[in-house]
Amino acid sequence: MANINSSQKIRHGLILLFFVALPFERLFTLDIAGYTLKLSYVLGLIIIIDALVLLIKKHIVLTLYRDELWLLLFALLAILTTFWSIDWKRSLVISFIIAFMAVLFYVLRRIIDLKLREKIITVLICMGVLTSLFAIWQFFIDKTSISHFSYLRPEYSSGVFAFARVQSTFLEPLYFANFLLVPIFFCLYRLAQKPTLKYNLILLILSLAFFLTLSRGAFLALAISLLVVGLVRLIYQRDTINKFMKQILVMIFSFILALLCVFSLAGNTGLTQFFGHTTFTDTSEQGSVADRQSTIQVAAEQSLKHPFGIGAGAFGALPQYKEDIPKKGYQTVNNLYLEITVELGFLGMILFLLFIWNYALSLVQNFDKNKIWTIISMGLFLAFFIQYLFFSTIYIIYIWAILATLSLKSPTKLQI
Repeated sequence: MANINSSQKIRHGLILLFFVALPFERLFTLDIAGYTLKLSYVLGLIIIIDALVLLIKKHIVLTLYRDELWLLLFALLAILTTFWSIDWKRSLVISFIIAFMAVLFYVLRRIIDLKLREKIITVLICMGVLTSLFAIWQFFIDKTSISHFSYLRPEYSSGVFAFARVQSTFLEPLYFANFLLVPIFFCLYRLAQKPTLKYNLILLILSLAFFLTLSRGAFLALAISLLVVGLVRLIYQRDTINKFMKQILVMIFSFILALLCVFSLAGNTGLTQFFGHTTFTDTSEQGSVADRQSTIQVAAEQSLKHPFGIGAGAFGALPQYKEDIPKKGYQTVNNLYLEITVELGFLGMILFLLFIWNYALSLVQNFDKNKIWTIISMGLFLAFFIQYLFFSTIYIIYIWAILATLSLKSPTKLQI
């Protein structure tokens, strides 16, 4: 019994360490042959191997839920596209990364229990605060003589806008903003459980960093998902709507604080650029918007020409973008749904939509048992897939880890 408890503690410690490592998408990573090796990948692989040992020892029974079935078929299709891909080497790598994410999603759902999930929520909120504080440091230090300590990429420093766009430990501001959706919604969950000054201050810090990313796709995702969460709580938890509105006021205050931060460093020029970028009216951003429109148009056209797809991850290998790979890297569509359609064909898009639908059903099936968790989970899930309209990296490891955490499954229950 002592050995079992000891093994479980080690396993839980490994899982918590894995979640601590999730935000390090750019810093503390290693580039190998054009791909980035991250600590979270290594820890995720160890978790999968440990689960295989549990499976061999029959401590885990193989099960398959409907959403997992569609995700499995989606991953298998991604691997199959390697045979007709326009860049089979990249498709092979990307398809196996997608399969890795699917397996990790499957495993985490079964080895995380409710008690461990509460610890994970705490860890992710803490990591959200730490990365947010680092982002705020980036914002202010970029305008000083020691700006090299901001660790911002040149394209996000104040050399482009009159102020820095924070990216923290992530490759781009949009990815950082996407990650911050997680601790923001988990903070809302904790505030729904018990409103405290501590979590209101945490929400303020998280929201301030979120708005300083200037990621309009993330802004839209958060706004729509909060509106949905508010409407659902108004219908099913009318007595808690006043508390929720207070949390919204905290976030509005953080937005005003973000504007004051921009004004303090860049004056009216900074505010004009901030609102211009957010509303697509900044002339300096027309090139970026045009590029997105161009990739979306190309993806739509190529989808009709290649109904079975051009290969997983192979959009950047199209003639329009192939010559730019050495300088800019692989071009993406910047819309996940169109990217899946052009790379994996219409069948790939159908399988992915079936996964999304069945996963959403898995979230709401226990609504009566824990209303607030279900509402917050659906809000975060919705925010993720709304923002995916504006970027298209499907194999982001923290997204799949969070999706697994939101919808835990019993390791012994069979349902197909």
